[in-house]
Amino acid sequence: SGPKQNLKPEENITSHSKKTKIVNTPTPKKVAKTTPVRSKKHKSPKLLPKPEALKEKVARLKKLTNRKYNLCVKMINDLTSEELPTKQKNKNLVKVSVNIPPDSSVGDEITFENPKVPGQKLKVRIPKKADFKKRCFIVSVPAPKVNDDEKQEKKENNLPRELKEALFDYSNAYDNWTDAEYEYQETLPEDKTKEKFRPNVHKLKKFDEMIKEFPQKILTPIDVSYLRLIVRRVRNNKAKIQARKEGSYFEARRGGKKEVPDEVNKTALMIRIPQKGTQFSLISFNYDDFEEDLDL
Repeated sequence: SGPKQNLKPEENITSHSKKTKIVNTPTPKKVAKTTPVRSKKHKSPKLLPKPEALKEKVARLKKLTNRKYNLCVKMINDLTSEELPTKQKNKNLVKVSVNIPPDSSVGDEITFENPKVPGQKLKVRIPKKADFKKRCFIVSVPAPKVNDDEKQEKKENNLPRELKEALFDYSNAYDNWTDAEYEYQETLPEDKTKEKFRPNVHKLKKFDEMIKEFPQKILTPIDVSYLRLIVRRVRNNKAKIQARKEGSYFEARRGGKKEVPDEVNKTALMIRIPQKGTQFSLISFNYDDFEEDLDL
């Protein structure tokens, strides 16, 4: 036996004779692992810092408020004279004769008193068609006012329901934007050069620009307080409707209306109604009939 040889693991020894033959076997190739294809998922929204998120919220609510404002303006411009009565000009004119002063000529401006309206003075220029032989000319002056204006003043603005709902939506959108703006301003570093944002003060200015969109020559002027009243009424009506729905819901869950005590059912009041004629019987009243039952 000869000296031992150090053989590698991948080497194999075959002995056909006394000679030793070394055979190299090929190493197995590494197979690349295949990774399963995953379905694409929607990327989760990137979380912004609080100031940046609030700033984005303020911009979004501001755009919504502007859309609500533009919708209200469009509906205001589409109002008819029946919904928004306007002042009508007095088209009744009366022709009167005006005397020409001695030292006046064509084109001069003179002042005269309206004979149809005592105390009213008017100005007019002497026309070329004036009769200088008779020293006078004819002009048309407004006729005296009649009671039509008084009847017109009694007409109130009749805004459509759609416009009232639009004003309510705009008011809510403006308030939401104001609250978001205040929350965003609180996250910023304090700046003494700028005035502090006050949401309650800004909420009072929500209709300052919209009031300018209404016609000026209307019988009943529209101001900011009137628009606030409309929004308040719409809010109250919605609250009543909601309360009525909730009341009917809980009433149904309780199994119907609340039972009335038997004592209340037994209490009755007899009222005598007189019939036709001129002679009626004397009716006596009891003080207890008019006493208020506080237990009810």
